[in-house]
Amino acid sequence: MIGEAPGSPRAATVLRPWLDDVLAGDVKALAVKCWTQPPAEVESRYGDADAIRDAVTRPGVLTQFGAQWRGDEVTVHLRPAELDSECGCPDVYRDEDGVSDEKARYTVVRYLSRHLDRPVNPADTESAYPLLRFNAEPPDLAEVAEFEVGSLQVARHTPAAATVSGPVETPSGLTKVATFTLDHGPNGFCIEDAHVS
Repeated sequence: MIGEAPGSPRAATVLRPWLDDVLAGDVKALAVKCWTQPPAEVESRYGDADAIRDAVTRPGVLTQFGAQWRGDEVTVHLRPAELDSECGCPDVYRDEDGVSDEKARYTVVRYLSRHLDRPVNPADTESAYPLLRFNAEPPDLAEVAEFEVGSLQVARHTPAAATVSGPVETPSGLTKVATFTLDHGPNGFCIEDAHVS
């Protein structure tokens, strides 16, 4: 039984299919369903079924950035954008690690993939899963025609703020550097600014 989160009546409902896969140890299903999470972290973040069960069976609380369940070992945090999903895929973290560098990198991967009309999932749109800071203008990425996921580097400034940068190929075949400034928002990292130079 998932603890209710007062003020977020759908949270426990959308979390249930995810929890079923976690308890079954079905990492492959989780990797497919939880495309909002970095693929490289699905197994490590979702692998401790006992700690996750301990957290979600406790009463949830509604925070500024979505419903949370805190256990002795992990926190399960369901972001607002996940509430409209059939399977809500939360952030799971231990107090000491929080939101990872890989999460920052994957935020930029998702945004650049949308720009190139090959989103990581067809449902990954800005209206459904916001990646930009609230009311921010979309950055000018006309110079970006290609990028390499493995080339994106993350620099953390605070636990909540980061810069992600890496080489991109322009439409004319030149190599430039795209730099994204990220901060903490309702759905994890959000993009405050981006430029290509």
